[in-house]
Amino acid sequence: MNLLLAAPVVIPIVAAAALVVMRGASATARHAVGIAATLTFLAIAVVLFAHAADGRSEVLLVGNWRVPFGIALLLDRLSAWMLLLTGFVGVAALLAAIGGGQARALHFHALFQAQLAGVAGAFLTNDLFNLFVFFEVLLAASYGLLLYSGERQTRGASLHYIIFNLVGSLLFLIAAGLIYGIAGTLSFAELATIGGKVSADDMPMLQAAMLLLLVVFSIKAAALPLGLWLPATYGAADAPVAALFALLTKVGIYAVVRVFVGVFGTMAPDSPWIYLSSAIPWVGALTLLFGALGALAAHHLRGLAASLVLASAGTLLIGTGLPGGVAAAMYYAAHSTLAGAALFLVADVIRRGRGRVEDRLEPAPAVGRAGLIGGMFFVVAVAIAGLPPLSGFIGKSMLIAELFSHDGRGHLAAAVLLGSLTTLIALSRAGSTLFWHAEPHAPGEHVRRGGRGSLYGAGMLLGGLLALVVAAGPAQRYVGQLAEQVDATRADARAILDTQPRPQYGRQP
Repeated sequence: MNLLLAAPVVIPIVAAAALVVMRGASATARHAVGIAATLTFLAIAVVLFAHAADGRSEVLLVGNWRVPFGIALLLDRLSAWMLLLTGFVGVAALLAAIGGGQARALHFHALFQAQLAGVAGAFLTNDLFNLFVFFEVLLAASYGLLLYSGERQTRGASLHYIIFNLVGSLLFLIAAGLIYGIAGTLSFAELATIGGKVSADDMPMLQAAMLLLLVVFSIKAAALPLGLWLPATYGAADAPVAALFALLTKVGIYAVVRVFVGVFGTMAPDSPWIYLSSAIPWVGALTLLFGALGALAAHHLRGLAASLVLASAGTLLIGTGLPGGVAAAMYYAAHSTLAGAALFLVADVIRRGRGRVEDRLEPAPAVGRAGLIGGMFFVVAVAIAGLPPLSGFIGKSMLIAELFSHDGRGHLAAAVLLGSLTTLIALSRAGSTLFWHAEPHAPGEHVRRGGRGSLYGAGMLLGGLLALVVAAGPAQRYVGQLAEQVDATRADARAILDTQPRPQYGRQP
């Protein structure tokens, strides 16, 4: 089991390298390698999730070097939860890309696998520098995937996305250098134990480095005002790419939880998180309302979906800034990723079936299979708006209950409810325009049907949403235990530091 921790990173990297070498192979061969690698990723994620569900943490010392000299990979409930989500969304997005033709591009599969490797590495790594490395891997792959869309508006959106993230990378390096200069380590396990050991003269510099890190993670999580790049970027990307990108903001949220709530949160009373955690929910509320209003003002279904990804990031920020809010945030992270990715794929099916009007929110001839596609849109809309009985209602109920358990948080609960209402209005307007106000077809006009891959991918994601409802009890218990494990980071750090290298053949242990 210990060595299996490297598989979610190694398998996509090996597959990406093989796909680059296979540049002369047929599209069918590249599809086969991509599907095999992604399904293997999902299968391994399921095995790791089942192992972590028992509360057992596993540490892999890459290169057999002890912490802090070597690279350590950590599997716990938090990383296993996010890995399972990554594998599931990855399979659905790849199905859509193959069915929609995007995967026929020469290096699409290689970039797709590199993206999976970067995301998985970010979830598994146990030190700050390798978190930076995996951020760069996933961002480099995302640049290529975004540019494959090929439209002029995509190139403009890509430029903004690249500039924002290059600035974030620079700030990340500066912050990591400052922390290493003061603490002498970038290992999460060692950083979790330095509370009270940093001199009073060094503490202001360490706190400044932490603030820089929070800015970096806010860019990744698309928190306002640093997330203004997201609607245009995601709205311009091809649907399968945008569905995969629904994971990227969750990487930023994960980093906030892992580094600030888990690692630096143990440094009380010296940690700036003590003060910032009270401001983060308000930033999240503004992000949520901005995204919901953007959805209300959208003229395209893809733009509406992109704005709702921004709104979901705001909802997650509200949860991560609350004492005890991590459980609600992680449950909602799974829900919002599945629902957001599904909406992008449903939008792709609609776009392909409406002729020149595509996914613009204006009357046009009805799409083929209107009943099926309309039903899928309805389920996704109910999920995203947070209406019962789907998982969005459960996640927001958990969050609102946590808000009301703290004095002075009623305004944030009102913001969550207002965001849900605005989202519901935006989706209702879009649905009525797309399906109820459809114009009749001209005599003899052929009804276009397309996007079968997106249809299958969206169906898979909707199945995941239904599973979150059916297994709501076990899922809530899991995320509750996940939050407790994050709070116990300092206690678990000692076990990581005490992990011994494996005995090597021919040598005495």
